[in-house]
Amino acid sequence: MPRKGTVPKIEVVADPVYDSQLVTKFINSMMWDGKRSTAQGIFYEAMKKLEEKGGGEGALKLFTKAVENAKPMLEVIARIQARADHNIRKYGMLQEEEAL
Repeated sequence: MPRKGTVPKIEVVADPVYDSQLVTKFINSMMWDGKRSTAQGIFYEAMKKLEEKGGGEGALKLFTKAVENAKPMLEVIARIQARADHNIRKYGMLQEEEAL
């Protein structure tokens, strides 16, 4: 956490095949040792198989739906009050909800 100012959010470049930032974030989280082309090959092959088994829906739509289901719905924050730790639940927009 910096003492002066805030750290700007880095915008992720959209994926060239599906034109989606979510796909790029997923490929970046899948990548080991900087092997982006290997991670992209695995992901695109899985998307092709998903397209075949999808039952009429697009692969990107099914992938987005799966990520939405995996996101946390609430955030638990630890607060100290009267020398005791309390966990407070917060509903709504999370900053880390798309952190794959």
